[in-house]
Amino acid sequence: MSASSAPSPKPSARLRVFAAVGVVGAILIGSGIWLLWPAAVPEPPRVATQGLDPEIVEALDKARSAVLSSPRSAKAWGELGEVFLAHVFNPEAIFCFEQAEKLDPSSYRWPYLQAMARMHTDLDGARVCLERSAQRARSDFVPHLRLAETLLLLERFDEADAAYRKVLELQPGHPRAYYGRGRAALQRGALREALGYLSLAADNPVSRKAAEQALAELYRREGDTDEAQRHARRAQDLPADNPWPDPILASVQAKAVGINERMEQARALFASGDLAASRTLVDAVIRKDPSHAPAYKLLGSILFRQNDFAGAERAFREAVRLHPEDASSLALLGGLLAMRKQHDEAIAMLRRAVEVNPSAHEACFNLARTLAESGRKDEAITVLRTGLRFRPDAVVLHKELGRLLLEVGKAGDAVSVLEKVALHSPEDAEVRQLLQQARSATMSTKPPSL
Repeated sequence: MSASSAPSPKPSARLRVFAAVGVVGAILIGSGIWLLWPAAVPEPPRVATQGLDPEIVEALDKARSAVLSSPRSAKAWGELGEVFLAHVFNPEAIFCFEQAEKLDPSSYRWPYLQAMARMHTDLDGARVCLERSAQRARSDFVPHLRLAETLLLLERFDEADAAYRKVLELQPGHPRAYYGRGRAALQRGALREALGYLSLAADNPVSRKAAEQALAELYRREGDTDEAQRHARRAQDLPADNPWPDPILASVQAKAVGINERMEQARALFASGDLAASRTLVDAVIRKDPSHAPAYKLLGSILFRQNDFAGAERAFREAVRLHPEDASSLALLGGLLAMRKQHDEAIAMLRRAVEVNPSAHEACFNLARTLAESGRKDEAITVLRTGLRFRPDAVVLHKELGRLLLEVGKAGDAVSVLEKVALHSPEDAEVRQLLQQARSATMSTKPPSL
C-alpha cells in the first residue's frame, strides 16, 4: 500500500494526541511558568510624609518613581532602599534591599545594607545577612569586619576571631581587628594573647578607648589592681572611639537630605577630620536657613581648626546672637577670645557659659585661666572651687586649682589638692612635678625644730 493511500487517523485518535499535548503543555506551564513570564514585582513602599522636610519628600518620590519605571532593576530598588535608610525608615529600607538582592543575587551590597538596617532591632538577623555579604565580598574587607563585630556582640567568640583573622588577611594592621582578636582571646582566657592584640589596638583613635577598657579587665583578671585602675582611668579620660571608615555606609549617608541630616553628616565629617567636606555641608545649611545657630557654631569650630581665628570669631558671635543661652556657643566664643587676649570680653562670655551650665568644666577651666592671666588669681581659685562642686571628677580643674594655690603661696592647700589628683592620675608627669614643688614649698615654710 502506498503512502498516499494510507488510512487517516480516526477522529478519536486525533483527540487523544491533542489531549496528550495539552497535558504536557499544562505540566510545562505549571512547573516552569517562571521561565516564560517574569515573577510579579511588589509595589515599592510609601511612608507618611506629613511634617517631613520637603527635600526628603522629593528624594523619596524621585527614588520611588525610578522603581515604578524600572520594577525589575536591582539598582533602582537598592537606591530607594538607600534613601529610606539614610532617613532612618529602616523597615522600608529592608524591604527594598530584599527586592534588590532577589534581582541581583551576586551583589554583596544589598545583604550588607539589610544588615545595617536590622542592626539595632534584630542582631542575629543582621548576622545572617552579613554572612551572605561576606561570602560574596571577595577582597572587600568591610563586610568581614562588620560580620566580626556582630559576632563579637553576639558572644560567638570563636567565629568572631575567625572573621577578624580574615579582616587582617585583607587589611593588614586594621586596629579594630586587633581589638576584636584581643577581646575574643580575653573571653577565652588567653590573657597573654589578648594583651598583645589589645596593646596594638590602644594606639589608634578608632579602637583606643575600647582597648583600654579591655586592658583594665585583663589586669583585673590577673589580680594586678594598680594596672587595672591605671587603664580604667585612661579609658575614662579618653573621648569616644571614632567610627571606623565604612565606604558602603558613607555612600548611603551621603543620600541624606534636609537640614538635620546635613548637620549630622557635617558633625561626623568634622569628627573624622574631613574639614573641607564638613564645611561644604555647613555652608549648604546656612544658605537654606541663615538663622540656624548650630550651623554657625560648627562653622566656627571648622574655621578654628583651620587657624582662621577671625572667621571663627565671627561665626561664634553669630551663633551666640542667634542662641544667647547656649552654653556651648558661649564657651567656644569665650575660649577663642581668651586665646586672642581679649580678656575682659572673654571673662564675660565664660562667666555666662558657666551660669547657664555650671557643670561645663571646660568653660570653668578657661574662665579660671583667663582670670589668672588677668592678675585675678584669688577670683580664679573661687571659680575652680565652685566648679568642682558640680564636677568633682574633673581632673583638669583639680590640677589647675593646685597650681594656682601653689602660685599664691598656699602650698599646704596645694599639696592636699594635688595628692588627690595624683591618686587618680599617677602617670601624669605635670601633677607629680607640681606636687613635688608644693611639698618642697611646704617644707621650706616650716619653722626649724628646737
